[in-house]
Amino acid sequence: MQVMKMYEWEKEQVVSKLIPFFKGYDNQHILPLLQRNGMLPIPQWEKEKIRPIFSKEVLLCIKKTYKELQKEWEGPNVPLFLAPLDVMKKKMVRTQRGKSGLAFNDKVFLFLSESLPLKEIQAVLVHEYHHVCRLHKINKKEENYTLIDSIIMEGLAESAVQEYVGEDYVSSWTSYYTEKQAHHLFKKVIKPSLHVKRRERAHDQLLVGGGFMPRMVGYHVGFQIVQTLLSNQSYKMKDLFFLDGQSILEKSKWAEENFS
Repeated sequence: MQVMKMYEWEKEQVVSKLIPFFKGYDNQHILPLLQRNGMLPIPQWEKEKIRPIFSKEVLLCIKKTYKELQKEWEGPNVPLFLAPLDVMKKKMVRTQRGKSGLAFNDKVFLFLSESLPLKEIQAVLVHEYHHVCRLHKINKKEENYTLIDSIIMEGLAESAVQEYVGEDYVSSWTSYYTEKQAHHLFKKVIKPSLHVKRRERAHDQLLVGGGFMPRMVGYHVGFQIVQTLLSNQSYKMKDLFFLDGQSILEKSKWAEENFS
């Protein structure tokens, strides 16, 4: 595995070091993308303050967890980039408990804050690396992904956190709604829009909420669909890598049930 310690890079070299890993991207969009997902803006990086975040213990935990996941899930060997979290994003710090991440099919970014419990670091790594593995195992171009693919991807990744790290470390959005509320939201909000493409504006609103949409509605419903399948069938997490979103929905029975 290749661990990229971005926090050790010189500020003026960060973009040039990232460009080879972002083929096809506009270079001017790389840093804004990472910052939207939690990375501390480069001008605010102070090595003396950042280095304690990535202690020897933290780095050992990350490497060990990565290797275990790669072996268990038969996943790809992709570079792992480490950078500090922007703790001024109060909502992110509160809802994601001081950590964030971003996954692509060929790389993972982790954004961490100081004094995180190792289990929290494991949780974000499990979630993001699960995305990488699923992108590799599902034969579908990312530009063709629809809402059903996205909500199931998030539900699977957080179910992996529950299984690998523990119930105490799943994201707070998994418990935003009751079972009855989740069924209602699926029927009224998610089900009519299952085939909205990722590039459409409505996709992200349905996934994370916003405007008139309930917060994290797609994430939550996706998690509940996956949990239903895992509890009612003899599936293991590893088996679900090879089932597309629509198949998981159908096997969970959510698609055919009439919720009030």
